[in-house]
Amino acid sequence: MKLLDDLRDVLQPYRGKKLVVAVSGGVDSVVLLDLLNELRPEFGLNLVVAHADHGLRRGSAKDAAFVESLAHGLGLPFVSARLDLNPGGNVEERAREARYHWLESVRQKRQADFIVTAHQADDQVETLFLHLARGTGMQGLSGMRTLSGKLLRPLLATPRSHLARYARRRKLKFRRDPTNRNVKYARNRIRHQVIRSLRKINPQLVETVSQSMRVFSNEYEVVRMLAARELAQVTVSVGGTGRTLRRAKLMKMDRGLRHLVWREALRQLAGDLRGFALRHLEQLDDLLHRQTGSCAHLPRGVTAVRQYDALVLRIGPPTEPPKRTALTVPGEAAFGDRRISAKAVARARPEPSGSAVVVDAEAVGNKLIVRPPRAGDRFKPVGMRGSKLVSDLLTDAKVPRDERPWVPVVVSPPGKGRGRRQQIVWVAGYRADRRFAPRRGKSRIVLRLI
Repeated sequence: MKLLDDLRDVLQPYRGKKLVVAVSGGVDSVVLLDLLNELRPEFGLNLVVAHADHGLRRGSAKDAAFVESLAHGLGLPFVSARLDLNPGGNVEERAREARYHWLESVRQKRQADFIVTAHQADDQVETLFLHLARGTGMQGLSGMRTLSGKLLRPLLATPRSHLARYARRRKLKFRRDPTNRNVKYARNRIRHQVIRSLRKINPQLVETVSQSMRVFSNEYEVVRMLAARELAQVTVSVGGTGRTLRRAKLMKMDRGLRHLVWREALRQLAGDLRGFALRHLEQLDDLLHRQTGSCAHLPRGVTAVRQYDALVLRIGPPTEPPKRTALTVPGEAAFGDRRISAKAVARARPEPSGSAVVVDAEAVGNKLIVRPPRAGDRFKPVGMRGSKLVSDLLTDAKVPRDERPWVPVVVSPPGKGRGRRQQIVWVAGYRADRRFAPRRGKSRIVLRLI
């Protein structure tokens, strides 16, 4: 049987290994388990069946019972866990992270060599379109890899239709997950709407695209090798939780090459590039031109600091967000690693970068407050009608939630301006409030984010 022969080729380097097989109870994972069990005597495999129940839908307990019965029927050890998720954020992503964290703990406890999942070619193509929709680099085009650390995906080149055909021939029983048809989930929309439409153009879409992704993956490995070589050239020192880079050499690099170096440095520091986007690479670019002591807070607990002729990348527990501070006009106030200055001017125009804004001196007064955003903050942005929540403004600007406490919000203290409550003057780096716009013939203040 071709499917068995294909898996036999993939598993050649894993003879005699102990594998934790992730089985949800769906057709893909049931077929994977059946194939591995068929090859178990030939390859000397030691299999452990693992099932994670997130309790996100009715019937999940029956899935666990089904997988347990399946494992025992094959004479294989079985382990399961109920993984309750904390509220907030993307449910799919949180469930995935919790599942892999638990699977890794099972692998370590059982002293297994690898975790095996049933990701197949359709999953690979769906992942590509998800990456394209959200924005991606070369790594996103190459998709998942057959072996990634301790995670083995032996079916990545196999279309879902081939697995379904195998299940029918073998008369395998499996569980159906009704949420797989719910298009409120992004992956399901890609599967049932985007890929279904593209298959009308090319019925062999999955095979064609997954083959291209294998080419991208091979080419990306070459690019990563070159990026690692360039990273070594600009590295001053490497520690357990950080890396120091030569600023001058980074500034001389072509922007595209420098971004590859940033990506490789972040990958080596954080383990992978989940959560990092183009805007974070641009933040690092910007940091090269800022004064010494300047800092950028990136996802996954990564902090970048400009230190004279070097740029230091560190990873660790996130630092405390900046506290509320007073800003005298004219004057300057520190906000975390950045500063807000207020200077009286006769004429001034806002800078294209958004790092400065001109406001009416009389409306502002001589005392301001700089603080992090608060829940319910609302203001009247210049260039927009009506009012807008600051949280919505930052969402539109694609500022991640964990980075928002470092966005300075400049406000007038109670009793100033046109009311007793604080009024937002400027969401620094983004938008000013039109109620503080400079008036003809009146004194002006330039607020600048440094």
